[in-house]
Amino acid sequence: MKKWLLILFWSFSGGLFPQNDTLKILWAGDIMVHQPQLVGAWDAQRERYDFSNSFYFLKPYLKSYDWVIGNLETTIGVKPYQGYPRFSSPSALLDALKNAGFDVLVTANNHSADKGRKGIEKTIRYLQLHDLKTTGTFVNELDRQLRNPLLLEKKGFKIAVLNYTYGTNGLPVPLPTQVNLIDKEQIRKDVLKARALKPDEIIVFFHWGNQYQLQPSATQKDLEKFLHSLGIKIIIGSHPHVVQPVKFDEPSGRLTVFSLGNFISNQRTFPRDGSFLIETSLVKTERGLKLVSVKYLPVWVYKYHLGGKTFFEVLPLEDFVDEKGYFVNQSSYRKMMRFKKFLDGYKKKYSPGVEKVAPKLSNTGGLKTIPPFVRIAPLNLF
Repeated sequence: MKKWLLILFWSFSGGLFPQNDTLKILWAGDIMVHQPQLVGAWDAQRERYDFSNSFYFLKPYLKSYDWVIGNLETTIGVKPYQGYPRFSSPSALLDALKNAGFDVLVTANNHSADKGRKGIEKTIRYLQLHDLKTTGTFVNELDRQLRNPLLLEKKGFKIAVLNYTYGTNGLPVPLPTQVNLIDKEQIRKDVLKARALKPDEIIVFFHWGNQYQLQPSATQKDLEKFLHSLGIKIIIGSHPHVVQPVKFDEPSGRLTVFSLGNFISNQRTFPRDGSFLIETSLVKTERGLKLVSVKYLPVWVYKYHLGGKTFFEVLPLEDFVDEKGYFVNQSSYRKMMRFKKFLDGYKKKYSPGVEKVAPKLSNTGGLKTIPPFVRIAPLNLF
């Protein structure tokens, strides 16, 4: 009788570790808002900011993941709003990111302290009001103890996320607020604390490296080696504003994304005008969590002028390869294709084992049914 009960349990449960229990996480790079983006997002008629059109074409992708995580490289809610060099953006940015499918925004980066204590506190408060999970900056030590690491629990998986930055551009971090800085001894302590919470995986998101460099620095490689010595297998990176190699070793489950590049910004110098998002697929096995697949989603930031306004759209690149007619001018299309050619060659040389995410819009005819108002009044999309 006991034998039959065990067989029935195994049949109905799919085994102790059913293979269809896959956790898919999508990682996005630097979310920046420069002055032209602020100007473009201002709706004078309604007297408010709206960034919705920027993420319109990515929404079908983002909504298909269990967790979408990005690097928020601006403070939120401190007026007057401004871009470089000391960023502050309206909370409407968070409305658009949440609506598009973002779940988590990490905040430890070199612009965390751009607006002092008020900027750190308001950013955290607005993220929480928008139901966006966050870690990396904290209102005080108690807050740090509660959200460092950040625990993400879904579908029976528990993931611990730690987030650190190399610095804050020389700006002080006013007490009692805190910003996680890259410090090996502190990281060691945080990893031990995280491990005591018994997560299935600990993932570290670093803001590191040298700006505009297509290869990781010696410091990045040293930190990668250090994290491996602590048993950390998955490392995600941002800050250089360009893509850097993706190292994935399937047998060991180790993944290092040295730099995701710019998710959105006004940086138009090639190849800062595009990037990739990284998809990680995790499954549970008898031996624990296993990273079974790593894919990349190429994106390009399309900046154009129409009706006296400036628009910024993050385009899933592969969906727009055959859509020349969508572009206001053909020079933009050629710039997108230049980035595609660069990224295809770069990936082949430095990340040969990482495949592309399959296009969603072009496969479903989505681009053939774009409503006319997308081009005329993109601020009314959602």
